[in-house]
Amino acid sequence: MPRGRKVFKPKGRGKRYTTQEEVADAEGKKQRDKEWRRKRGEEVSDSDDESGDDTEGAVVGAVSRGAPGDMPPSSSEEEATSEEDDGEVKAKGVEGLIPVENPNRVAAKAIKAKNVDVNAQVTLSRREREEIEKQRAAESYRKLHEAGKTDEARRDLARLAIIRQQREDAAKRRETDRKAEEAAAAGKK
Repeated sequence: MPRGRKVFKPKGRGKRYTTQEEVADAEGKKQRDKEWRRKRGEEVSDSDDESGDDTEGAVVGAVSRGAPGDMPPSSSEEEATSEEDDGEVKAKGVEGLIPVENPNRVAAKAIKAKNVDVNAQVTLSRREREEIEKQRAAESYRKLHEAGKTDEARRDLARLAIIRQQREDAAKRRETDRKAEEAAAAGKK
């Protein structure tokens, strides 16, 4: 089994191992591509270097804009790429011929993090406002109930006082009955 790292392949296919030479060639090719793009004036980012493992196990190096040996794109190709960069979407179907105004269509707007206002007032929906009001009302009612200021709390306290009185009366009756039994038992002896 050759040395090197194991490359992931989908099920049903044989395993392929890349050798150290193949890895070194791929890194060299990446470096040459990077230099070629720099000379050409394109932006080169560090994320291009760390693009991840290739799922097919092929040697990484082909760049979407072209490889070092390719001819530079013609002026018509440059115009096509610049139009795509503007963010304008190509019209589909009849939209290019007839102006269509669809009120239900939601255009996806990308918001950059630097344009987001952190201190902006958040507007809540009606349901969210009602939910927050319901939580506040429940919390204030719970506090009033604990303080004994609600009607329900007053009824509960009155019921509790009646139950306490009944239990005290029952305890006194049991105590007097016990003393009477003790006196009767003492009288028999």
